[in-house]
Amino acid sequence: MDFNAIIKRVINIITKTNDEWDAIQSESLTIKDLYFNFAIILYAIPSASLLIGMILQGAPITMSLVMAIFLYAFTIGLLYLIGLLIDVIGPQFGGTKDMISSQKLAVFSLVPYAVISILFILPFGFGGFGFGGGFFYIVLLVSLFSFYLMYLGAPKLKNISQQDKIIPFIIIMAIIWLILIYIDFRLSAEIAVRAFIGSIRAGF
Repeated sequence: MDFNAIIKRVINIITKTNDEWDAIQSESLTIKDLYFNFAIILYAIPSASLLIGMILQGAPITMSLVMAIFLYAFTIGLLYLIGLLIDVIGPQFGGTKDMISSQKLAVFSLVPYAVISILFILPFGFGGFGFGGGFFYIVLLVSLFSFYLMYLGAPKLKNISQQDKIIPFIIIMAIIWLILIYIDFRLSAEIAVRAFIGSIRAGF
């Protein structure tokens, strides 16, 4: 894993988006390359940040660790699912069906979410382990920038370029993302709480 290459890609996809999409389009990457050389490193940020943030807020270490582990696993799965949905939905909007390109679009578009999720380290960055405040919704809001990146990348990777097609496509993907990431956090939190309660009962 080339950490310098990961950092360079993150910076370029945010600051030189069009040029970086051109570079990504021309690269011969496999799904394994995308995930093992990029995604599993970058998308560990939300879980690692959440783990640190929860512990700093005084949450039990066991519960924090369980939530971080499940959040990480679900996030990688969600990333793949978004790529799969792009490949299924894209052709309905005039796009080409190409799983590699779809996964590229998902993995690299959602970079802003991974980066901004470092806010989970801050006090009450996860709304006191819940969904009622803190930086959780700020992270979700900023992560919508990902769909501007997707808007710029879809014409290059999926050949979706007509405005009357690309805008509905991006809106649909953004809505799906918000629903699924919310479920991701909710499910991870539920599992963590149940595991913590179970460990307490086992102790008695």
